[in-house]
Amino acid sequence: MRSNLSIAIAVLLSSILIISGCATSQRPEVEEQAPDVPEITEVGAKAGSEIGKIAPDFTLQTLDGKSVALSDFRGKMVMLVFWVMECKECIRELPHIQAFFDRKISDSLVVLTVNVANSMTDVEEFVSKNKYTFPVLLDLDAEVCIKYRHGAPTTFFIDANGTILEIRDETFQSQDEIESILQSLGVD
Repeated sequence: MRSNLSIAIAVLLSSILIISGCATSQRPEVEEQAPDVPEITEVGAKAGSEIGKIAPDFTLQTLDGKSVALSDFRGKMVMLVFWVMECKECIRELPHIQAFFDRKISDSLVVLTVNVANSMTDVEEFVSKNKYTFPVLLDLDAEVCIKYRHGAPTTFFIDANGTILEIRDETFQSQDEIESILQSLGVD
């Protein structure tokens, strides 16, 4: 009985640590865990998770099992959103992202959402229940979130060359806020 309780507490604490480790802004221990990111890309710009740097590339699976790499979208503006199902702020902003996705998607703009550390089954059920149609990538082990050194919710606006132009570590309260940021970046 006592060992079952100990195991349950360990699992709960591990889950909390994974989520909180990825749900806060830059922290030294996250920086130490971050995988090596190449300092120089093919065009000579430094890679990193800060404004003005080339966004670190990654490949993740979609809910339908396809592999998607961030670099697949070079030539297009990318709105990259990190979210976690246990994060109330993340969940509150998803309808605004869906409304924006429904209204604003063009050939030159891509919206990618990255669910961090939730199981594929749970995410599928959640997305289906809420009728979300934006692309959802699965960061099951939080590796990409850690690589980006920001938590959830965080949105990165990445230009056609792969450079991070804007980072928002707060939730969107409306689709107008998303459109306003894109307009300030020169995207219609």
